[in-house]
Amino acid sequence: MDVLVYLLDRPGDVVPVDELIREIWAGRVVEESAVHQAISKIRRALGDDSQRPVYLESIPRRGYRVVAPRRAAELDTTTRNAGPLRGNSRNRLWMAAAVSLGLIWAIWALISLPDPSDPCCLPDELPIPIVIPPPKLAGVEQRDAALLTDEILRRLAKIAIFEVSPGSSREQGKPTGYRLLPSMQALADAEVEVSLSLSRARDGRLLWTGSSTWASANHRDSRRNLVEQAARAMKALLDPRDLEYLGATRSTNGDALHAFLMGRVELDNRTPASYERALSYFNAAIRLDPQLAMAYLGKAIAYGFLSAHRPVPANAAQELFAEAKALDPDLPGVLVMEAGLERIKGNYDRSDQLVSRVVERYPDYRDVGFADLLAQCGRVSAGLQMTNAILEDDSEAVWPRYMKARFLWVLARNREALAVTDRILATTPGDEQALLERSRILRSMGRTAESVASLPSGFESLRSAYDRGGLDGLRQAQLEMARAIERGDRVESPEQAWRYYVIAYAALGEAERAVEWLAQGLRLNHYEFLWFRQYPYPGMSEVRQHTAFSELMEQAIGATSRCPAAKQ
Repeated sequence: MDVLVYLLDRPGDVVPVDELIREIWAGRVVEESAVHQAISKIRRALGDDSQRPVYLESIPRRGYRVVAPRRAAELDTTTRNAGPLRGNSRNRLWMAAAVSLGLIWAIWALISLPDPSDPCCLPDELPIPIVIPPPKLAGVEQRDAALLTDEILRRLAKIAIFEVSPGSSREQGKPTGYRLLPSMQALADAEVEVSLSLSRARDGRLLWTGSSTWASANHRDSRRNLVEQAARAMKALLDPRDLEYLGATRSTNGDALHAFLMGRVELDNRTPASYERALSYFNAAIRLDPQLAMAYLGKAIAYGFLSAHRPVPANAAQELFAEAKALDPDLPGVLVMEAGLERIKGNYDRSDQLVSRVVERYPDYRDVGFADLLAQCGRVSAGLQMTNAILEDDSEAVWPRYMKARFLWVLARNREALAVTDRILATTPGDEQALLERSRILRSMGRTAESVASLPSGFESLRSAYDRGGLDGLRQAQLEMARAIERGDRVESPEQAWRYYVIAYAALGEAERAVEWLAQGLRLNHYEFLWFRQYPYPGMSEVRQHTAFSELMEQAIGATSRCPAAKQ
């Protein structure tokens, strides 16, 4: 509708395509085909002919213009020549123009109604055709563009639901599937601005865009980070199996669905700024469709993540979760979150019942969070199998690979776990989560020096302590970290806090106090208990020999024995 309004405001003026893109899409990167397809849609609705236009005229190599007033003037001339009419010619001219333009508005009102069967971006079939057109370049060499295109093709080929192919100028008008358009523009100081834009082929609708500025056009890490961001967004926006479990397909408002999915994409980016953007998207989705349960749940999760970085409204997350549950109590995401909350509160039987309900009602449900929940209730092998199934769909998905390394480590399959982290770091050097998982695994293998060296940024104090005092220095540093958490000097989750205390007191030879903290931690997360069965930190062998440790083990196993294994 915006294209039509813009043209109507300039009757008789030739409006260039570039101007329409600049004014209507407000700086977002879209293809010219988006304008052409919008014009075609208006013409189809009006029964207009591009060769003999009545309403919209194409001016080759210049743009489009509204011609209804001109046709009205021609009509006025004809009727004047035929004989006298009532009223003056000026009134007749504007009456005819008003009728013509009114017809455009009336028909557009009909064609712009939401189509419940076509929410903004769901694919028509699997596999999903994805075309990568040649990059739009401005002052950038073809070699750099080729490196970007190759990285896109390589990464998207790892996602099983996509059928990816390079595009050409002739293929850009293909009416099925989606296009991921790269753009590269040279800036000052040898920098390059790179953007990727995902659009639907049949109408040019922009679904997602991401951009970054690189110090050099062929900078490998920057290129891979942007392409990985695009891959995650495309999987989240387009996978119809995932959308069914999210309950998103129950929305009849395409814009609400798209806002919700964009919020989900931003949550997955896992930065404070992306959490704020996610919050805005979820708010928009709720305004557009107040019945979309997952939008409330997404907003609750966003508040949960933001609470570690800034104050959030008191009880907001709990109230939003209650709203989501009231709207759709059997949605998998609602059931999984409720099961996690019940486990935190120590209501293990209730948590197990909810996990059972997910397995029974959604036997093919696959989600990293649910895999982690299965592991928390003692089914680590089931969590690992679910994670492997997720990786079959996308072998380079980031968080499933983190969780796979963690599950393998918990199962004491340390060499396999180490291989997973090494593969992540081979493609994304410096990945902090992979470094942290790797450090933990190396420590379990008795390779303490390598473990400390592998710690990511933020752990400089531990590295320095080890360099100065070896294991004794490391023990003391871990205890100081635990005390800082207790004082509130460090923002950590309760699970993280009690874990540090257990490790620190074990290292100081205070097994009794370590067991006390372990007992507190087990009320939060039984998954952590399994970690401590093989924690190699100094003093842990004495903790495991403590009588209370055996009792806690029996208690934990008893609490998790009813947690079902998911169908694989």
